[in-house]
Order: sequence, then C-alpha cells, then structure tokens
Amino acid sequence: MTEKIEHGNHFLSRWKEISQEHKKRGAVFHADGSVQASFDSLAEGAARRAEALLKAHDRPRVLLMAENSCEWVEFFLGVWLAGGVIVPCESMMEESAVREIEALAGTNLRVRCGTRDSNGMEIQRSPTENPIPDVHADLFKVTSGTSSGRRLIAFTAGQLLADADQLAKGMGISSSDRNLALISFAHSYGLSSLVGLLMARGVSMVPWNDPLPRALGGVLQTSGATVFPGVPAMFRGLAATQARSSSLRLCISAGAPLPSADAKTFLDQCGQKIHSFYGASECGGICYDASGEALRPDGFVGMALPGVHLKPRQTEEGIKLAIRSPAVGSGYFPSRNGDAISAACFHPADILEDCDGGYRIIGRESDFINIAGRKVNPSEIEQVLLTDPRVQEAVVFAVLSDSSRGEVPASCVVGEISEPELKTLCALNLPPWQIPRHWFFVSEIPKNSRGKISRKDLALRFGQ
Repeated sequence: MTEKIEHGNHFLSRWKEISQEHKKRGAVFHADGSVQASFDSLAEGAARRAEALLKAHDRPRVLLMAENSCEWVEFFLGVWLAGGVIVPCESMMEESAVREIEALAGTNLRVRCGTRDSNGMEIQRSPTENPIPDVHADLFKVTSGTSSGRRLIAFTAGQLLADADQLAKGMGISSSDRNLALISFAHSYGLSSLVGLLMARGVSMVPWNDPLPRALGGVLQTSGATVFPGVPAMFRGLAATQARSSSLRLCISAGAPLPSADAKTFLDQCGQKIHSFYGASECGGICYDASGEALRPDGFVGMALPGVHLKPRQTEEGIKLAIRSPAVGSGYFPSRNGDAISAACFHPADILEDCDGGYRIIGRESDFINIAGRKVNPSEIEQVLLTDPRVQEAVVFAVLSDSSRGEVPASCVVGEISEPELKTLCALNLPPWQIPRHWFFVSEIPKNSRGKISRKDLALRFGQ
C-alpha cells in the first residue's frame, strides 16, 4: 500500500528520503533541547498512526485538531500513508464550526487532543457520514469565513512540497537549522514553515504552545532553536523582556505587516533583525526580505521567493499582484464566480507599492475608505497617530457617516492620550477630510478568531 501511495504523493516520497537520510538525528525536540523523536522514530510513529486510522475507516478523511506536538506530525504523515485526506483545524474550534467543516470536506474521522496539558491524541468517528466533494485534493485548508462563510482550498501534496522547497531556498533554511514551532500547525504559515520544512527539508523543530513573552523567551534560550517564525505581536512582546538567544540566527515575521518601530525596538533590545515574510493560504509563500539591512519601511516584504512569478498591475489604490507558482492551490470549494484562484494564478486583495529592494504592503482593497468619492489608505492615518509616543497602537477603519452619504474614518486607539490631542495632531499632518470622525479608546485592540486585527470586524463592532 505504501509504495502505491508514495508513487502519487511526491511529498511522501520526499519524506521517505529525508527520514532515511537523517535516521537517528533529532527531528522533534523538547523545550530543554533534548530529543523527543528522531527521524526514524517519527517515521515509525507515523506508520502506527496509519494502521490505527485504517482500522477506524478504510478511506480516512481526517479533521486534525490539536495543539502543536510530535503526535500532530505523526498523524499528519499517517493520514497520507493511509491514502487519506487531511483537513487541519485549530484545536479549540467550536463544535458548530467543526461540523460545518466536516460537512464541506466530507470527513469521516476526527483526530484531536483534549487539553494543553495532554498530548494524548484520540481518533473519533465523525458524527455523520457526509458526501465526499468531487475535488481532487490531498489536503484542504479552511478559510476563516469572516466575510462570506467558510470554504475549503484544495491542495495536492505536490503543491505543498513546492511551497516548502521555495521557502527553504528563499530563506536559506537547511537541515542544520531548528525551528521554534509556536505558529499553529493548522495555520497555513505554520503548515508550510514548520511541518513542511520538517518533512521536505529535514529541518527539526521544537513544538511550543505558550505565546507569553517570558515563557517564549525562556524556550528560545534553552531549546537550541536557530529559526523563529513569528508574528509582529510576538516580537513586540519579546522585545519588552529583552530576551536573547545564543543559538538563534533568523527571525521571521508574517501574518501582518511589520511596523518599522517594532523592528527597531527588537533590534535594539534583542540584537536581531526581523526578516519580513508575505504569504497567503491560497499559494503559500510569496515574498521575503532576505536583505541584511537592519531596518526597512513599514510593511516591507522584500522580493518574490524563488519559483514565484509576480505580475504587478497599477490601480488607483496601488499595485495589485497576480501570482503564479507551482504552490498555488487547485481552487476553492465550493467555487464561486470571480474567485481569486483561477488557471493556477492567485489574485490577492492586498495593495502594495514599489519599495527599494522589493515591495511594501500598504493595505487591502477592502480596507480603503471611500470618503465622498475620494479613497484613502487607513495606514496613512495610522502612521500619523503613531508619531505621538503616547499612542501604543492605532487602527483606522471605515464606518458609515451619520448623514448616510458614504464612509468616514474611525479609529481605535490604545494609549494615554485624549481625543482633542489626537485631533490636533491629525490637523497638523492630514487634510480635514482624512481626520477620523469617531474615536474609540480601548485597553487592547480586539482581534478575530485567528488572532488578527480585522478592520471589517472593528467596523461591525464599533460602527453601529
């Protein structure tokens, strides 16, 4: 059975080569730097998981729900060894959302663990047998569903393998490296940068699930990690602890544009440059800042990764990209007219501009505020607000005007500063029509279920 599956699954074939090449070398490490699993023991564990899955169902289609762990990787490999399809999901997803995804993907099994303190994984039968969608896929990624309902993005193993190879080449990551695996394996970023690099390039990892800055700083010092893929908020927290690691050589930030102020603070306090990375669930990695320049402008993401071909198109708001890559997914399920994936090309909604040595993200198409026919990028207003040191965070978004004549800017602010002071600051630096009409002072900017700041969600929350 395994030989037949590997013939059609190029990622599994690569994994077999990697596990044979590295055998006794550590693949998964504990936080203290000791080996939890070697490459050959990980392969043996995956084979056992495949047998268990086949006993549970002869055609396993698995919803994989667990925190980052060695067992997660074993089950991931085990599903493919059993000839199955994988749907990675966040570990704490509500039951109603789980059932919605099961119905979409036609899954028949769940693999999950119960608590953060237990890595004991169990196989459960899905409550109902759902029809299998007529889509060829080895893995489905799940969209957030915040705007138009959840959908699936179909991927073959070959597309996922191409993404892992492009990331390794573009970022200069090799089998001599060790990833600190805090980004969720269920998220596209973690799936590619952590699980993908382990399987395709032999890059070992240290699974970790505690994002608190002091705990994170501690594991960086003890684990021997050389690469840390994170998001801006993680680096902001680490900078506050002044955490340093003698083994760490590469810090990578993705998930949201990196503010240059955060990059400078981290460099000053922790002695490391943060390399920005730009990717999307639909196509994996897109751009990467491989430069050695310590500080780059806000939102700088560098140039296209190897194997990724960008076709820029100038619009009124800025540059929109068409992305061609062997890592672009096969499409959405269910599909809709005007989908962003078509003919092996992905069209993201992000707006960029040319920047010295690459591109800079300046917003998303849906984020631009239409003020009486004039469009404004909310990040331009945010940059003005952040010039006052008392403003810790500021997010600008569109709400409907009181007169119902269109949109006006509003802002959520974290900081010890008054509305009149902010209005005066804006009046000195912005035209009157760009000054926020509504101000909301909060202790923390609300985030969505994926831990991201969404202007659309803020507009729904505060714009009533």
